[in-house]
Amino acid sequence: MKKIILFFCFSLLVISTFAQFPDPGSKGFTFGLNGLQGISLSAAHTSTLQYKLSQNENFIWRFSGVLTLTNYGSTSTSGGRYYDNESRNSTVGIGIGCEKVIAKVNRFRIYGGGDLVPMMTSGTSTSSNTIIDETLTGNGLNGDFSKSVTKNPSIINIGLYPFLGFEYFISKNFSIGAEFSFGISYSLDAKSSTVSSSRVNGINQPDISNSSEQKPQFNFNSTNGAVITGSVYF
Repeated sequence: MKKIILFFCFSLLVISTFAQFPDPGSKGFTFGLNGLQGISLSAAHTSTLQYKLSQNENFIWRFSGVLTLTNYGSTSTSGGRYYDNESRNSTVGIGIGCEKVIAKVNRFRIYGGGDLVPMMTSGTSTSSNTIIDETLTGNGLNGDFSKSVTKNPSIINIGLYPFLGFEYFISKNFSIGAEFSFGISYSLDAKSSTVSSSRVNGINQPDISNSSEQKPQFNFNSTNGAVITGSVYF
């Protein structure tokens, strides 16, 4: 075991000695490293894999994107009632940024820059319960129900994330490093609505509608405040 560790360390030293920085115009992908747990895609401020495009040896463009669609549903029966719950959510966003090389020290490359991340989220949730055995409920009739449908607003959020990081190039095509960032984001105003409907003792009741409004607001956050990265260049 000791021989394997010594061989690995010696190989790393040899590779590092002959390592070079990527050529101008090179491309690459950056991913996150979760220590011994393996590789994570949460490298960019969109919590996804990041694509890099080198304009020259000191200036690099950064791109990322996210599109998630989730649909969750559950049903159950209890006390003579049938319960049905469903939720749907979506997120779409892009990240565009750049990094400027500040210094190169041995095999270290120190850089700084910023990412602009516009993102939109929305969702709908539905909850209902229906009487299917009036003898168990003790009141109401079979078919009586209550249902609520909530439409969450399409929230548009625009974030700006300055960052500072470094890379250590094990070889010309591979590096490990760390990046530190903080951010400020601005959310546009949005409205949500809830519509409740019901049937009581076999009689449909008038729908009840409620709405709420989210005012525009600034938020300070540290999404991916510190992340260990690995990059592959080609």
